[in-house]
Amino acid sequence: MTRRADEAVRAADALGREHTPSGVRSRLRRPPRASYLRDFVYGAIDGMLSTLDPHSSFLPPRDFASMRERQGGKYFGIGISIVSANGDITVTSLFEGSPAYRAGIRRGDVIALVGEESAKGWSTQEVVDRVKGPKGTMVQVTMRRPGVEKLIPLTIERDEIRIVTVRTAFMMAPGTGY
Repeated sequence: MTRRADEAVRAADALGREHTPSGVRSRLRRPPRASYLRDFVYGAIDGMLSTLDPHSSFLPPRDFASMRERQGGKYFGIGISIVSANGDITVTSLFEGSPAYRAGIRRGDVIALVGEESAKGWSTQEVVDRVKGPKGTMVQVTMRRPGVEKLIPLTIERDEIRIVTVRTAFMMAPGTGY
């Protein structure tokens, strides 16, 4: 090793003792939250992968499961698409024939309650986590509909929702599909 490399190794070693997990923990007043450590590790992994090439990325387990679900083309829930706007969760579309469709939910309805809990200020993921569930189980959803004063309580049975990835297909010419 050159003298410069040797100095760098000694400096890194001294710094390493200072910043080892046990060294850091000894200076903390209370142990770090698990979510902080998870975010730290996920961020480090994402940072390392970003140095490889533009096609490498890291998906945390929840995001990976969601991606696999979309690729699989089905899940168990009530069959709505939602967005969050101004603290409200609004239905943007329904899957035709889905439990939500059969229950009478309409595009533009606002999810006011899921079970007994107000959905005001929830993220779309929080609503998805509570509305999806095993096939045949029930979920209570209370809707607020524009132009209707009273809330609309609904009890909906979760069912298999198929995600149609290709909505239209036809032959342009013999042997050429679109």
